[in-house]
Amino acid sequence: MYLSSIHLRLDMPSVRQCLADAQDMHRNIMNLFGQEFESQARKRLGIVYRMYKTPGGIRLYLLSADRPDESRLPPGFDMPEPSKDLAGVVKNFAAGQSYRFDLLASPVKKVAAEGKNSKRVFLTDPKQRLDWLNRKAAVAGFRVDWVREQGTETVRAALKKKDAAITCMGVQFVGLLTVTDEKAFTKAYSEGIGVQKAYGFGLLLLAPAHDGA
Repeated sequence: MYLSSIHLRLDMPSVRQCLADAQDMHRNIMNLFGQEFESQARKRLGIVYRMYKTPGGIRLYLLSADRPDESRLPPGFDMPEPSKDLAGVVKNFAAGQSYRFDLLASPVKKVAAEGKNSKRVFLTDPKQRLDWLNRKAAVAGFRVDWVREQGTETVRAALKKKDAAITCMGVQFVGLLTVTDEKAFTKAYSEGIGVQKAYGFGLLLLAPAHDGA
C-alpha cells in the first residue's frame, strides 16, 4: 500500500479543469496506473484520494495498492517526493492504538423515490452526521474519542456531456480515534469510508496522537 502526495499547480489549465470536474480528476488519477475509467477499476486497484487545501495551495493525497507511475503525471501535477510504502505502518495497526484523524466524507441516507430506486440524500443535521460517523466507525474497527466538523465541501462531477452534472456534498471531520479491531480498521483504511470515493471522499488521513489532543 502506498501514499502519494501530489502538489497541484493552479496556474495550469489542466489542473483547474480537474478541480472543476471530479470526473476529470478521477480519469487522470486512473491514468497514473495505466487504467481507463470504469466502475470497478478504482476499487480493484485500491485507490482512494483526497484534495487537501493548504496555505501553499492544494495537495492531492493518493492511497493505492500499487505505486503510481510518475511518468504518467499530467501537466501541473508535481510529486516532489516518492510515494511512501505504508506496509510497515499498516502491519502495526493494533487494537488500543490512538490516532488523530482528518476525514472528508459524504454522510448520506437512502430514501425511497416514487417510481424509482432509492436515492442518497445528504444529511444536513450535524447530530445525524455524528451518528452516521459513529455507525461507520463501529463497522470500520475504531471508536471516535472526540470529533469536530471543520466545514463542508461541494464537489461537481460531469458524468457524460449529454447528462447533467451531479453535485456531491461532504463534511470534513477532524478528531481522535482509537482502534478497536485491527482487521476491520485496516480494511476501512485501505478502502475508504462512506460513498463517492471516486470523487475524493472517504480517505482517512492519520497522524500520531499526542497527549492533550
